Amino acid sequence: FMAQMGNPTVVGATINPHTASAAHEMTMIEFPGRGIRLFFRNDNHLLETIRFDATYAGKVKGIGIGDSLSTLLSNLGSPIRPPWSSAGSKAYLFKDGAFSTRYDIKNGSVLTILMLDR
Repeated sequence: FMAQMGNPTVVGATINPHTASAAHEMTMIEFPGRGIRLFFRNDNHLLETIRFDATYAGKVKGIGIGDSLSTLLSNLGSPIRPPWSSAGSKAYLFKDGAFSTRYDIKNGSVLTILMLDR
């Protein structure tokens, strides 16, 4: 994603350090009550991941938080790789051009949506 971090507090966001791995420091910008988190790399300040959780009322590629696994698969088809376990849920990865979208499914419905710059 070609977006650089500005001053997120102007729109009511909070800024928190986040470590994705030992070698991958990031800054997380969270929009409380909206279910949106943005993850910027600290080395180049570019947006790497957009995360949508409960309270997010929108849809990504026609799929929203709480939609069923069957709705996900009927709308988007087969994921690009077999689903895998991730923090108590199953991750389904779809590729669309330059970025990927991951839908985490728990108890048969979408729990989290991640838009990934890869």
